[in-house]
Amino acid sequence: MKKVFFIIFIGMLYSQCNESNWQVFYPNMQGCNLEGANLYQANLSDANLNEANLMYADLRGADLSNTSLLLANLMQTNLWLANLSNSNLTGAFLSNAYLYQANLSNANFTNASCWATFFVEVVLENTIFDGAYLIYAIFDNNEDGYDDESFDAGALSGDGNLDGESNIIDIVFFIEQILNN
Repeated sequence: MKKVFFIIFIGMLYSQCNESNWQVFYPNMQGCNLEGANLYQANLSDANLNEANLMYADLRGADLSNTSLLLANLMQTNLWLANLSNSNLTGAFLSNAYLYQANLSNANFTNASCWATFFVEVVLENTIFDGAYLIYAIFDNNEDGYDDESFDAGALSGDGNLDGESNIIDIVFFIEQILNN
């Protein structure tokens, strides 16, 4: 009898969703452990990735449209050019995630933790950020390649070269801009 339970237990361990077998579980991938997984250009549209661990995963160019990512761990995940349109990321953890040029149209980030998340040149049409933690998040709404809030703060403080200090170097910088403009 103990041997039967041991075999069932081992079978359960090996049947858990991970990088080597996620396709078998797709689209029902709730709680899947994909930490550090290479999912470059993977089609994960319409998947249930609630409470999944995608920390450090490579999701560049992946299709995550219409995907449910409730409470998913996407910390330090590379989502460059990923399609997250119409996805639900309520309560997800995206600290230090890289979403450069991602499509976030109609995505829901309600109560998501987006500490220092990189949102540069992203599509934000109808994106919901209600209650999201956006401290140090980097946005580029005017698509000039710079974080708008940090750039504006630097410009207002007199920090012309954006080195975090207002000093004589900034004056030299401004004089060079005037003379070379």
